[in-house]
Amino acid sequence: MAKFDDLSALQNRTTRSVSPTEAGERLFQAVGPRFADIEAELAVLGELRGKPAGSVRITATEHAARTLIWPRLEPWLTKYPDINIEISSDNRFTDIVA
Repeated sequence: MAKFDDLSALQNRTTRSVSPTEAGERLFQAVGPRFADIEAELAVLGELRGKPAGSVRITATEHAARTLIWPRLEPWLTKYPDINIEISSDNRFTDIVA
């Protein structure tokens, strides 16, 4: 990839105005439409920002999962369908870091 360090080749500057050079205009024509694509994608990401999504892993005893966790999670999951809950339950010690 070529490195372009001389930005003065892209614009004509005077004390009263700034205008693109031929190279600057060519660059603008080439990359300008891509900025619209970037702005559109950022808008989509902004819409997703307020909406919880992703995976949550819970390790608990079988009794705690059945009596405490699941009754509270079930109504919550219908409200946030983009969240995936994984519950791992058994009655032995589990090293959650491993």
